[in-house]
Amino acid sequence: MAVASAGVSGPFNVLAGLAVSGSTLYVADFGLNLIHRLALPSLSPAGSDINASATPYCVTTDSLGNLYVGYYGIGLIEKFNSSGTSVATLSTGGFVMGIAVDTNGDIYAAEESLGQVQIFPWNGTGYDAVQTITSPLFSGSLRGVLKQGNRLYVSDFSNSVIFQLNETSPHVFGAPQTLNDGGNISNPTQLSTDSAGNLYVASASSSSVAAYAVNSTVNPSQLSLLRACVLDGMGPQGVAVDSQGYLYASASGAPFKVVQIAPCGGTAMMMASKSQNGINMTSTFTPTATPPFSTLAQAAPNVSRNGEPVKFRVNLQQPAQIHLALFTLLGELVYETNFDGKTGLNASTWGLQNNSGSHVASGLYIYIIQARNAAGSLSQSGKVVILQ
Repeated sequence: MAVASAGVSGPFNVLAGLAVSGSTLYVADFGLNLIHRLALPSLSPAGSDINASATPYCVTTDSLGNLYVGYYGIGLIEKFNSSGTSVATLSTGGFVMGIAVDTNGDIYAAEESLGQVQIFPWNGTGYDAVQTITSPLFSGSLRGVLKQGNRLYVSDFSNSVIFQLNETSPHVFGAPQTLNDGGNISNPTQLSTDSAGNLYVASASSSSVAAYAVNSTVNPSQLSLLRACVLDGMGPQGVAVDSQGYLYASASGAPFKVVQIAPCGGTAMMMASKSQNGINMTSTFTPTATPPFSTLAQAAPNVSRNGEPVKFRVNLQQPAQIHLALFTLLGELVYETNFDGKTGLNASTWGLQNNSGSHVASGLYIYIIQARNAAGSLSQSGKVVILQ
């Protein structure tokens, strides 16, 4: 795992947003009023730092290599070209804590204090009049925003939720829909995505980054957990993904650092990747310092024949909330359940049905068992073969 604790100008000082453009990682340094440029995947300095106008909190890039910076405290967005030269500034209504650019070049800013999202439409040569999205569901502490096709995702720090808004016509969005994340998100900050369209969420209070497959066929409002990574108290503010699938997260508290995660080192990580021979599934498991359960989390039998139910066993060292989810090899959510676990051995029986009540087909399935309590969280994954 690569770790960076300093840029060209010296040690970091209060880090926030991250963004990837080609082989460069941009890092917003709130304390030094700089945007650091780091080479990927080594995280070594790559060129001079960019002097920001004030306190940069969030950054994003577009396909042309332009960099967009949202400032906290002065209500401003600044656009830099690929050479690091400022080419435009836009005034906003509130403090910008999340920023995104869509394929049209339109800018989306998630703002604190006013609890709104502002849209700056790009007309090819400049920006048209700003448009504003408001909702009584929004708190005054929006921290992240991401545009994927006709979907807009907004992270609400105070409410600990991710909202989805569907675009019905250009720059017109329906009411926010709260996405069900299975209880993994706590005070979400920045959002990012990868080439497959998966959604990455940095959660400050739980010191974790989670990856989700959005809008599953089982439940359109469900975020299906693909990967989870506990970051040992980092309290991540920024998250980004490069073209190779490596994750990057920034720590806003001392010691200030940027880390590369591939795979997650603090909890289970399930990654499906295509190869010449089809799809390979890998998983890792490493206990945290204060795990709520031991390493015993298993399915019995792991090969089910002729409709035999599968029992999942979890041995808890402390009482915890248990989340069980099963996925196909393509990462599609098949079944999930939550239950309160007591100290000692706990069990949950799966009757080989999906969330709609239909029997699943024969094949290989991946399960993830996660336990969460005040002491922390821990996950473990495994495989179950169904032979009907």
